[in-house]
Amino acid sequence: MTLYQPMFLAYAEEHGMTPEEMLEHDKREYNGGIMCGYILWVSNKVSTFWKKHPDALYYSYTRRDK
Repeated sequence: MTLYQPMFLAYAEEHGMTPEEMLEHDKREYNGGIMCGYILWVSNKVSTFWKKHPDALYYSYTRRDK
């Protein structure tokens, strides 16, 4: 049994796929960068969160990155 990171499970679920299906999909979609789709998805989620919650901790970003 393969264990997956919870954020990857959410990524696959949002796309209506199992983690294994999502990996296969991204392998075809992002030739040479199998995790590219996941990284773009996470980046979008983080960006959306910070736009809704500007006073949240900045983590590794700064105000000028908004």
